[in-house]
Amino acid sequence: MSGMFLAGGILKAAKDYPDWEPLRKNMGYIRQLADRLDLVKMVPHNGLSSTSYCLANPGEAYVVYFSEGESGTLNLINAAGEYAIEWFIPVLNKTIKGNTLIKGDSFQTFSPPFSGDAVLYLKKQ
Repeated sequence: MSGMFLAGGILKAAKDYPDWEPLRKNMGYIRQLADRLDLVKMVPHNGLSSTSYCLANPGEAYVVYFSEGESGTLNLINAAGEYAIEWFIPVLNKTIKGNTLIKGDSFQTFSPPFSGDAVLYLKKQ
């Protein structure tokens, strides 16, 4: 059983192991976002984002992950129209809606409104 215990005799396999709580919360946040998307039409398009983490239904909706302190560019060249912007900050369980619409037909650079991990959600209006 070597390696299965932490100091104090807590098993990593125990359901109340402290590291599992953030994972459970993040799975819940993912579920909330998935319920708002047409997830069947969303597929990985990592090449559209300089962060290399993009789920998209091109021209309709984009979800991009930004790791801690990262800014990035999203290729919206073939995405005409305007997009509502929304940021989700997982560690704070906070959603921040943008005040303006983002225009497609170009590359757009984004900087999360938080220094930690963040998720960008763009939806065509």
